[in-house]
Amino acid sequence: EWLKISLATTDHLANARDVLRVIRPLRGMQLTTQAQAVRDLTNSILPHLEETGPTVEYLQVRLLLATADCRQKIADTQGKILEVYWESHAQEDISIRAESLCHCLATVCDARAQSVGWSDKESIEETLRNDVLECVNVLLLNTAAHDEILHPILEALGSCDWELAQQITLLANTVERRNQLRVQLVKILAQSTPLPGWAAAATEAITRDCEDEAAKAACCINWWRHVRDDQGGLPFTVVSMSYFIKLALDLPRAQDRGWACALAYERLMTGCESGPLLEELKATTLSSLRSISDCFECVEISLAVATKVAAMSSDFGEKCLEIGEEVRRIKLGGRALAREVGLAPVRLALSAYAGLLPNSLHRSEDTSRLSRLISDIPSPVSRCEMWSAMAGWFYVAGNVQECRALVNQHILPELHQLEQDDDSDFAACVLATADSVFVARSATAEQLFKKLKDEDRDQAIVRAVRIVLDRLPWSEPRRKDRRSCLA
Repeated sequence: EWLKISLATTDHLANARDVLRVIRPLRGMQLTTQAQAVRDLTNSILPHLEETGPTVEYLQVRLLLATADCRQKIADTQGKILEVYWESHAQEDISIRAESLCHCLATVCDARAQSVGWSDKESIEETLRNDVLECVNVLLLNTAAHDEILHPILEALGSCDWELAQQITLLANTVERRNQLRVQLVKILAQSTPLPGWAAAATEAITRDCEDEAAKAACCINWWRHVRDDQGGLPFTVVSMSYFIKLALDLPRAQDRGWACALAYERLMTGCESGPLLEELKATTLSSLRSISDCFECVEISLAVATKVAAMSSDFGEKCLEIGEEVRRIKLGGRALAREVGLAPVRLALSAYAGLLPNSLHRSEDTSRLSRLISDIPSPVSRCEMWSAMAGWFYVAGNVQECRALVNQHILPELHQLEQDDDSDFAACVLATADSVFVARSATAEQLFKKLKDEDRDQAIVRAVRIVLDRLPWSEPRRKDRRSCLA
Protein backbone atom coordinates (compact mmCIF):
# COMPACT_ATOMS: atom_id res chain seq x y z
CA GLU A 1 0.00 0.00 0.00
CA TRP A 2 2.84 2.40 0.82
CA LEU A 3 4.37 1.83 -2.62
CA LYS A 4 1.04 2.47 -4.32
CA ILE A 5 0.47 5.68 -2.36
CA SER A 6 4.00 6.86 -3.07
CA LEU A 7 3.58 6.31 -6.79
CA ALA A 8 0.17 7.99 -6.83
CA THR A 9 1.31 11.21 -5.17
CA THR A 10 3.68 13.95 -6.23
CA ASP A 11 4.62 15.10 -2.74
CA HIS A 12 6.94 12.17 -2.21
CA LEU A 13 8.20 9.84 -4.90
CA ALA A 14 10.03 6.84 -3.46
CA ASN A 15 13.71 6.43 -4.30
CA ALA A 16 15.69 3.19 -4.16
CA ARG A 17 16.59 3.60 -0.49
CA ASP A 18 12.93 4.02 0.52
CA VAL A 19 11.80 1.03 -1.52
CA LEU A 20 14.60 -1.16 -0.19
CA ARG A 21 13.49 -0.52 3.40
CA VAL A 22 9.93 -1.53 2.54
CA ILE A 23 10.62 -4.67 0.52
CA ARG A 24 13.49 -6.04 2.63
CA PRO A 25 11.15 -8.58 4.33
CA LEU A 26 10.83 -10.33 0.95
CA ARG A 27 14.21 -11.86 1.75
CA GLY A 28 13.44 -15.21 3.31
CA MET A 29 9.65 -15.01 2.75
CA GLN A 30 7.57 -17.55 0.92
CA LEU A 31 6.31 -15.98 -2.30
CA THR A 32 2.65 -15.53 -1.29
CA THR A 33 0.13 -13.68 -3.42
CA GLN A 34 0.74 -10.50 -1.46
CA ALA A 35 4.53 -10.85 -1.67
CA GLN A 36 4.20 -11.52 -5.41
CA ALA A 37 2.21 -8.28 -5.77
CA VAL A 38 4.93 -6.32 -3.95
CA ARG A 39 7.58 -7.87 -6.16
CA ASP A 40 5.68 -7.13 -9.36
CA LEU A 41 5.02 -3.52 -8.31
CA THR A 42 8.69 -3.05 -7.47
CA ASN A 43 9.71 -4.50 -10.84
CA SER A 44 7.43 -2.00 -12.57
CA ILE A 45 9.21 1.00 -11.00
CA LEU A 46 12.79 -0.19 -11.55
CA PRO A 47 13.41 2.39 -14.34
CA HIS A 48 12.39 5.17 -11.94
CA LEU A 49 14.61 3.74 -9.17
CA GLU A 50 17.55 3.54 -11.56
CA GLU A 51 17.09 7.20 -12.39
CA THR A 52 16.65 8.47 -8.80
CA GLY A 53 19.17 6.16 -7.12
CA PRO A 54 21.16 5.86 -4.93
CA THR A 55 23.00 3.40 -7.16
CA VAL A 56 24.02 0.90 -4.45
CA GLU A 57 20.46 0.69 -3.09
CA TYR A 58 19.02 0.37 -6.61
CA LEU A 59 21.29 -2.60 -7.30
CA GLN A 60 20.34 -4.07 -3.91
CA VAL A 61 16.67 -3.88 -4.85
CA ARG A 62 17.38 -5.85 -8.02
CA LEU A 63 19.40 -8.42 -6.09
CA LEU A 64 16.62 -8.83 -3.53
CA LEU A 65 14.10 -9.39 -6.30
CA ALA A 66 16.42 -12.01 -7.80
CA THR A 67 16.59 -13.78 -4.44
CA ALA A 68 12.80 -13.69 -4.20
CA ASP A 69 12.66 -15.36 -7.63
CA CYS A 70 14.96 -18.03 -6.27
CA ARG A 71 12.04 -19.47 -4.27
CA GLN A 72 10.25 -20.53 -7.44
CA LYS A 73 12.51 -20.11 -10.48
CA ILE A 74 15.96 -21.34 -9.58
CA ALA A 75 17.15 -21.38 -13.20
CA ASP A 76 16.51 -17.64 -13.63
CA THR A 77 18.21 -16.48 -10.44
CA GLN A 78 21.82 -16.91 -11.55
CA GLY A 79 21.26 -14.91 -14.71
CA LYS A 80 19.65 -12.01 -12.85
CA ILE A 81 22.46 -11.89 -10.30
CA LEU A 82 25.04 -12.00 -13.09
CA GLU A 83 23.33 -9.00 -14.72
CA VAL A 84 23.72 -7.01 -11.51
CA TYR A 85 27.27 -8.29 -11.14
CA TRP A 86 28.35 -6.94 -14.53
CA GLU A 87 26.55 -3.67 -13.90
CA SER A 88 28.28 -3.38 -10.53
CA HIS A 89 31.62 -4.20 -12.09
CA ALA A 90 31.14 -1.41 -14.62
CA GLN A 91 30.65 1.32 -12.01
CA GLU A 92 33.30 4.03 -12.36
CA ASP A 93 33.15 5.00 -8.68
CA ILE A 94 35.36 2.40 -7.00
CA SER A 95 33.59 2.68 -3.64
CA ILE A 96 30.17 2.06 -5.26
CA ARG A 97 31.68 -0.84 -7.20
CA ALA A 98 33.15 -2.44 -4.08
CA GLU A 99 29.97 -2.09 -2.01
CA SER A 100 27.75 -3.37 -4.83
CA LEU A 101 30.00 -6.39 -5.39
CA CYS A 102 29.75 -7.18 -1.67
CA HIS A 103 25.96 -7.17 -1.96
CA CYS A 104 26.25 -9.49 -4.95
CA LEU A 105 28.32 -11.88 -2.87
CA ALA A 106 25.80 -11.73 -0.02
CA THR A 107 22.97 -12.51 -2.45
CA VAL A 108 24.82 -15.50 -3.92
CA CYS A 109 25.41 -16.86 -0.41
CA ASP A 110 21.73 -16.35 0.43
CA ALA A 111 20.60 -18.09 -2.75
CA ARG A 112 22.95 -20.98 -2.03
CA ALA A 113 21.45 -21.37 1.44
CA GLN A 114 17.90 -21.36 0.04
CA SER A 115 18.27 -23.65 -2.95
CA VAL A 116 20.36 -26.16 -4.88
CA GLY A 117 21.03 -26.63 -8.55
CA TRP A 118 23.63 -23.98 -9.38
CA SER A 119 26.28 -25.49 -11.57
CA ASP A 120 29.12 -23.06 -10.80
CA LYS A 121 28.13 -21.20 -7.65
CA GLU A 122 31.52 -21.86 -6.05
CA SER A 123 33.38 -20.22 -8.93
CA ILE A 124 30.97 -17.26 -8.84
CA GLU A 125 31.67 -16.76 -5.15
CA GLU A 126 35.42 -17.01 -5.65
CA THR A 127 35.30 -14.48 -8.49
CA LEU A 128 33.28 -12.09 -6.34
CA ARG A 129 35.69 -12.41 -3.42
CA ASN A 130 38.66 -11.64 -5.65
CA ASP A 131 36.85 -8.66 -7.19
CA VAL A 132 35.97 -7.28 -3.75
CA LEU A 133 39.54 -7.59 -2.51
CA GLU A 134 40.86 -5.93 -5.67
CA CYS A 135 38.48 -2.97 -5.21
CA VAL A 136 39.33 -2.66 -1.52
CA ASN A 137 43.06 -2.58 -2.24
CA VAL A 138 42.57 0.18 -4.83
CA LEU A 139 40.43 2.17 -2.37
CA LEU A 140 42.98 1.90 0.42
CA LEU A 141 45.79 3.10 -1.84
CA ASN A 142 43.96 6.38 -2.41
CA THR A 143 43.14 7.36 1.17
CA ALA A 144 44.52 7.12 4.68
CA ALA A 145 41.04 7.03 6.28
CA HIS A 146 40.80 3.26 6.02
CA ASP A 147 38.11 2.89 8.66
CA GLU A 148 35.72 5.25 6.85
CA ILE A 149 36.25 3.43 3.55
CA LEU A 150 35.88 -0.08 4.98
CA HIS A 151 32.85 0.46 7.25
CA PRO A 152 30.21 0.29 4.47
CA ILE A 153 31.96 -2.67 2.87
CA LEU A 154 31.78 -4.67 6.09
CA GLU A 155 28.11 -3.67 6.43
CA ALA A 156 27.49 -4.91 2.90
CA LEU A 157 29.23 -8.23 3.54
CA GLY A 158 27.21 -8.62 6.72
CA SER A 159 27.26 -12.15 7.98
CA CYS A 160 27.50 -13.83 4.56
CA ASP A 161 31.31 -14.23 4.50
CA TRP A 162 32.91 -13.40 7.83
CA GLU A 163 36.30 -14.80 6.79
CA LEU A 164 36.51 -12.34 3.89
CA ALA A 165 35.33 -9.55 6.19
CA GLN A 166 37.98 -10.51 8.74
CA GLN A 167 40.61 -10.53 5.99
CA ILE A 168 39.53 -7.02 4.98
CA THR A 169 39.90 -5.71 8.54
CA LEU A 170 43.58 -6.70 8.41
CA LEU A 171 44.12 -4.25 5.55
CA ALA A 172 43.47 -1.15 7.69
CA ASN A 173 46.59 0.93 8.22
CA THR A 174 46.64 1.36 12.01
CA VAL A 175 46.02 -0.84 15.03
CA GLU A 176 43.23 1.45 16.21
CA ARG A 177 41.40 1.28 12.88
CA ARG A 178 41.78 -2.49 12.61
CA ASN A 179 40.32 -2.88 16.08
CA GLN A 180 37.44 -0.51 15.32
CA LEU A 181 36.55 -2.55 12.26
CA ARG A 182 36.64 -5.80 14.27
CA VAL A 183 34.29 -4.31 16.85
CA GLN A 184 31.93 -3.26 14.07
CA LEU A 185 32.08 -6.72 12.50
CA VAL A 186 31.11 -8.34 15.81
CA LYS A 187 28.08 -6.03 16.00
CA ILE A 188 27.05 -7.01 12.46
CA LEU A 189 27.29 -10.71 13.29
CA ALA A 190 25.42 -10.34 16.58
CA GLN A 191 22.54 -8.56 14.84
CA SER A 192 22.14 -11.22 12.13
CA THR A 193 18.68 -12.77 11.92
CA PRO A 194 18.65 -15.69 11.99
CA LEU A 195 21.91 -15.98 13.89
CA PRO A 196 24.16 -18.26 11.77
CA GLY A 197 25.26 -21.46 13.42
CA TRP A 198 28.89 -20.38 12.98
CA ALA A 199 28.34 -16.87 14.42
CA ALA A 200 29.74 -17.64 17.88
CA ALA A 201 32.89 -19.31 16.50
CA ALA A 202 33.39 -16.48 14.00
CA THR A 203 32.96 -13.80 16.65
CA GLU A 204 35.37 -15.62 18.94
CA ALA A 205 38.01 -15.71 16.16
CA ILE A 206 37.51 -12.01 15.42
CA THR A 207 37.73 -11.08 19.10
CA ARG A 208 40.91 -13.11 19.59
CA ASP A 209 42.45 -11.18 16.68
CA CYS A 210 41.99 -7.85 18.50
CA GLU A 211 45.31 -6.23 19.25
CA ASP A 212 44.52 -4.74 22.67
CA GLU A 213 42.32 -5.47 25.68
CA ALA A 214 40.07 -2.45 25.13
CA ALA A 215 39.03 -3.76 21.71
CA LYS A 216 38.34 -7.23 23.11
CA ALA A 217 36.17 -5.65 25.80
CA ALA A 218 34.28 -3.66 23.16
CA CYS A 219 33.71 -6.84 21.12
CA CYS A 220 32.42 -8.67 24.19
CA ILE A 221 30.06 -5.82 25.13
CA ASN A 222 28.85 -5.47 21.52
CA TRP A 223 28.09 -9.17 21.36
CA TRP A 224 26.06 -9.24 24.56
CA ARG A 225 24.33 -5.95 23.78
CA HIS A 226 23.02 -7.02 20.34
CA VAL A 227 22.61 -10.81 20.39
CA ARG A 228 19.13 -12.11 21.30
CA ASP A 229 17.78 -15.52 22.22
CA ASP A 230 14.85 -15.15 19.76
CA GLN A 231 16.97 -14.66 16.63
CA GLY A 232 16.85 -18.34 15.72
CA GLY A 233 19.71 -20.31 14.19
CA LEU A 234 22.48 -20.71 16.76
CA PRO A 235 21.19 -22.39 19.98
CA PHE A 236 21.25 -19.82 22.78
CA THR A 237 22.68 -21.77 25.73
CA VAL A 238 25.35 -21.43 28.38
CA VAL A 239 27.44 -23.92 26.39
CA SER A 240 27.16 -22.10 23.04
CA MET A 241 27.95 -18.78 24.73
CA SER A 242 30.71 -20.13 27.01
CA TYR A 243 33.58 -18.14 25.43
CA PHE A 244 31.75 -14.84 25.77
CA ILE A 245 30.70 -15.60 29.34
CA LYS A 246 34.30 -16.32 30.35
CA LEU A 247 35.50 -13.26 28.45
CA ALA A 248 33.02 -11.04 30.30
CA LEU A 249 34.09 -12.46 33.67
CA ASP A 250 37.80 -11.93 32.91
CA LEU A 251 37.80 -8.41 31.44
CA PRO A 252 40.53 -6.38 33.20
CA ARG A 253 38.71 -3.02 33.58
CA ALA A 254 36.01 -2.96 36.24
CA GLN A 255 33.81 -0.69 34.07
CA ASP A 256 33.87 -3.10 31.13
CA ARG A 257 33.58 -6.22 33.30
CA GLY A 258 30.56 -4.93 35.21
CA TRP A 259 28.70 -3.85 32.09
CA ALA A 260 29.52 -7.02 30.09
CA CYS A 261 28.53 -9.37 32.93
CA ALA A 262 25.25 -7.50 33.44
CA LEU A 263 24.43 -7.72 29.73
CA ALA A 264 25.35 -11.42 29.66
CA TYR A 265 23.15 -12.09 32.70
CA GLU A 266 20.19 -10.24 31.19
CA ARG A 267 20.51 -12.04 27.84
CA LEU A 268 21.00 -15.51 29.33
CA MET A 269 18.16 -15.14 31.81
CA THR A 270 15.71 -14.74 28.92
CA GLY A 271 16.63 -18.09 27.39
CA CYS A 272 18.32 -20.20 30.07
CA GLU A 273 17.47 -21.50 33.49
CA SER A 274 19.17 -20.02 36.54
CA GLY A 275 22.37 -21.76 37.58
CA PRO A 276 25.84 -21.32 39.16
CA LEU A 277 27.22 -19.47 36.13
CA LEU A 278 24.42 -16.93 36.18
CA GLU A 279 24.97 -16.39 39.89
CA GLU A 280 28.66 -15.83 39.19
CA LEU A 281 27.74 -13.22 36.59
CA LYS A 282 25.57 -11.45 39.16
CA ALA A 283 28.28 -11.52 41.82
CA THR A 284 30.95 -10.32 39.38
CA THR A 285 28.71 -7.48 38.20
CA LEU A 286 28.22 -6.22 41.76
CA SER A 287 31.89 -6.54 42.73
CA SER A 288 32.97 -4.82 39.51
CA LEU A 289 30.62 -1.88 40.07
CA ARG A 290 32.07 -1.42 43.57
CA SER A 291 35.60 -1.49 42.10
CA ILE A 292 35.11 1.37 39.61
CA SER A 293 37.44 4.09 40.83
CA ASP A 294 35.91 6.83 38.69
CA CYS A 295 32.88 7.96 40.72
CA PHE A 296 31.14 9.55 37.76
CA GLU A 297 31.42 6.32 35.77
CA CYS A 298 30.35 4.24 38.76
CA VAL A 299 27.11 6.18 39.15
CA GLU A 300 26.35 6.21 35.42
CA ILE A 301 27.11 2.51 34.85
CA SER A 302 25.30 1.38 38.02
CA LEU A 303 22.14 3.18 36.93
CA ALA A 304 22.38 1.76 33.39
CA VAL A 305 22.99 -1.78 34.69
CA ALA A 306 20.11 -1.51 37.18
CA THR A 307 17.77 -0.45 34.40
CA LYS A 308 18.94 -3.31 32.19
CA VAL A 309 18.61 -6.18 34.68
CA ALA A 310 15.59 -5.02 36.66
CA ALA A 311 13.13 -6.82 34.37
CA MET A 312 14.94 -10.12 34.96
CA SER A 313 15.60 -9.68 38.68
CA SER A 314 14.27 -6.74 40.67
CA ASP A 315 16.47 -7.70 43.63
CA PHE A 316 19.60 -7.64 41.45
CA GLY A 317 18.56 -4.31 39.97
CA GLU A 318 18.06 -2.79 43.40
CA LYS A 319 21.52 -3.88 44.54
CA CYS A 320 23.12 -2.28 41.47
CA LEU A 321 21.17 0.90 42.09
CA GLU A 322 22.23 0.97 45.75
CA ILE A 323 25.91 0.89 44.75
CA GLY A 324 25.50 3.91 42.49
CA GLU A 325 23.39 5.78 45.03
CA GLU A 326 25.95 5.19 47.78
CA VAL A 327 28.79 6.59 45.64
CA ARG A 328 26.65 9.55 44.59
CA ARG A 329 25.69 10.34 48.18
CA ILE A 330 29.09 9.88 49.82
CA LYS A 331 31.63 10.84 47.15
CA LEU A 332 29.68 13.23 44.93
CA GLY A 333 27.89 15.07 47.73
CA GLY A 334 24.49 13.86 46.57
CA ARG A 335 24.87 15.45 43.14
CA ALA A 336 23.69 13.62 40.04
CA LEU A 337 26.13 15.16 37.57
CA ALA A 338 27.56 14.04 34.29
CA ARG A 339 31.36 14.08 34.27
CA GLU A 340 31.76 17.19 32.11
CA VAL A 341 29.14 19.08 34.11
CA GLY A 342 30.95 18.21 37.33
CA LEU A 343 34.32 19.24 35.89
CA ALA A 344 33.09 22.47 34.28
CA PRO A 345 33.69 24.69 37.37
CA VAL A 346 37.23 23.30 37.72
CA ARG A 347 38.02 23.90 34.05
CA LEU A 348 36.68 27.46 34.31
CA ALA A 349 38.74 28.18 37.43
CA LEU A 350 41.84 26.68 35.80
CA SER A 351 41.41 28.85 32.69
CA ALA A 352 41.11 31.98 34.81
CA TYR A 353 44.15 30.96 36.87
CA ALA A 354 46.19 30.30 33.70
CA GLY A 355 45.50 33.86 32.58
CA LEU A 356 47.15 35.21 35.72
CA LEU A 357 50.38 33.20 35.45
CA PRO A 358 52.31 34.95 32.64
CA ASN A 359 52.50 38.21 34.63
CA SER A 360 52.71 36.48 38.05
CA LEU A 361 49.38 37.97 39.13
CA HIS A 362 48.22 34.82 40.90
CA ARG A 363 48.00 34.87 44.69
CA SER A 364 48.69 32.05 47.13
CA GLU A 365 44.97 31.90 48.02
CA ASP A 366 44.16 31.45 44.31
CA THR A 367 46.53 28.51 44.14
CA SER A 368 45.07 26.99 47.33
CA ARG A 369 41.49 27.38 46.14
CA LEU A 370 42.21 25.74 42.76
CA SER A 371 44.18 22.95 44.44
CA ARG A 372 41.22 22.16 46.70
CA LEU A 373 38.90 22.01 43.72
CA ILE A 374 41.18 19.57 41.90
CA SER A 375 41.79 17.44 45.00
CA ASP A 376 38.02 16.96 45.41
CA ILE A 377 37.57 15.50 41.91
CA PRO A 378 36.41 11.89 42.50
CA SER A 379 37.83 10.46 39.26
CA PRO A 380 41.58 9.64 39.27
CA VAL A 381 41.88 10.18 35.51
CA SER A 382 40.10 13.55 35.59
CA ARG A 383 42.03 14.56 38.71
CA CYS A 384 45.36 13.74 37.05
CA GLU A 385 44.29 15.60 33.92
CA MET A 386 43.52 18.78 35.91
CA TRP A 387 46.78 18.62 37.91
CA SER A 388 48.66 18.12 34.66
CA ALA A 389 46.96 21.10 33.01
CA MET A 390 47.80 23.28 36.01
CA ALA A 391 51.45 22.16 35.92
CA GLY A 392 51.51 22.62 32.15
CA TRP A 393 50.37 26.24 32.42
CA PHE A 394 53.19 26.93 34.88
CA TYR A 395 55.65 25.49 32.34
CA VAL A 396 54.18 27.61 29.52
CA ALA A 397 54.49 30.70 31.75
CA GLY A 398 58.20 29.91 32.27
CA ASN A 399 57.91 28.71 35.87
CA VAL A 400 59.44 25.24 35.53
CA GLN A 401 60.14 25.01 39.26
CA GLU A 402 56.44 25.29 40.18
CA CYS A 403 55.56 22.87 37.37
CA ARG A 404 58.00 20.33 38.76
CA ALA A 405 56.67 20.82 42.30
CA LEU A 406 53.10 20.04 41.24
CA VAL A 407 54.21 16.96 39.33
CA ASN A 408 56.27 15.68 42.28
CA GLN A 409 53.64 16.44 44.89
CA HIS A 410 50.41 15.40 43.18
CA ILE A 411 50.88 13.52 39.91
CA LEU A 412 53.72 11.04 40.45
CA PRO A 413 52.41 9.73 43.80
CA GLU A 414 49.02 9.05 42.20
CA LEU A 415 50.63 7.28 39.21
CA HIS A 416 52.85 5.13 41.42
CA GLN A 417 49.89 4.16 43.62
CA LEU A 418 47.80 3.17 40.60
CA GLU A 419 50.70 1.11 39.23
CA GLN A 420 51.19 -0.70 42.54
CA ASP A 421 47.46 -1.46 42.73
CA ASP A 422 47.53 -2.74 39.13
CA ASP A 423 44.67 -0.34 38.49
CA SER A 424 43.12 -0.30 35.03
CA ASP A 425 43.23 3.53 35.12
CA PHE A 426 47.04 3.60 35.23
CA ALA A 427 47.55 3.86 31.47
CA ALA A 428 44.82 6.50 31.13
CA CYS A 429 46.42 8.57 33.90
CA VAL A 430 49.88 8.34 32.31
CA LEU A 431 48.35 9.58 29.06
CA ALA A 432 46.50 12.37 30.86
CA THR A 433 49.73 13.63 32.44
CA ALA A 434 52.23 12.85 29.66
CA ASP A 435 53.03 16.47 28.82
CA SER A 436 53.56 17.86 32.32
CA VAL A 437 55.56 14.86 33.55
CA PHE A 438 57.80 15.08 30.47
CA VAL A 439 58.69 18.77 30.92
CA ALA A 440 59.12 18.34 34.68
CA ARG A 441 60.85 14.95 34.88
CA SER A 442 61.81 13.76 31.39
CA ALA A 443 63.62 10.61 32.54
CA THR A 444 60.65 9.56 34.68
CA ALA A 445 58.31 10.23 31.75
CA GLU A 446 60.35 7.98 29.48
CA GLN A 447 60.17 5.17 32.02
CA LEU A 448 56.41 5.58 32.33
CA PHE A 449 55.92 5.67 28.57
CA LYS A 450 57.78 2.37 28.20
CA LYS A 451 55.10 0.71 30.34
CA LEU A 452 52.36 1.66 27.87
CA LYS A 453 51.18 -0.30 24.84
CA ASP A 454 52.42 0.88 21.46
CA GLU A 455 49.37 2.95 20.54
CA ASP A 456 49.20 4.63 23.96
CA ARG A 457 52.96 5.24 23.96
CA ASP A 458 52.77 6.99 20.59
CA GLN A 459 49.95 9.19 21.86
CA ALA A 460 51.90 10.05 25.03
CA ILE A 461 54.93 11.07 22.97
CA VAL A 462 52.78 13.30 20.76
CA ARG A 463 51.35 15.03 23.82
CA ALA A 464 54.82 15.53 25.31
CA VAL A 465 56.10 17.04 22.05
CA ARG A 466 53.12 19.33 21.71
CA ILE A 467 53.64 21.20 24.99
CA VAL A 468 57.28 21.86 24.10
CA LEU A 469 56.70 23.05 20.53
CA ASP A 470 53.16 24.46 20.65
CA ARG A 471 53.51 25.90 24.15
CA LEU A 472 50.11 24.57 25.17
CA PRO A 473 48.97 21.75 27.50
CA TRP A 474 47.61 18.88 25.41
CA SER A 475 44.08 19.32 26.83
CA GLU A 476 43.83 22.84 25.43
CA PRO A 477 42.42 23.35 21.91
CA ARG A 478 45.02 24.66 19.47
CA ARG A 479 44.58 28.31 18.56
CA LYS A 480 43.43 28.90 14.99
CA ASP A 481 45.92 31.72 14.45
CA ARG A 482 48.98 29.50 14.81
CA ARG A 483 50.21 26.47 12.93
CA SER A 484 50.56 23.31 14.97
CA CYS A 485 53.94 21.68 15.18
CA LEU A 486 52.17 18.37 14.47
CA ALA A 487 50.06 19.52 11.50
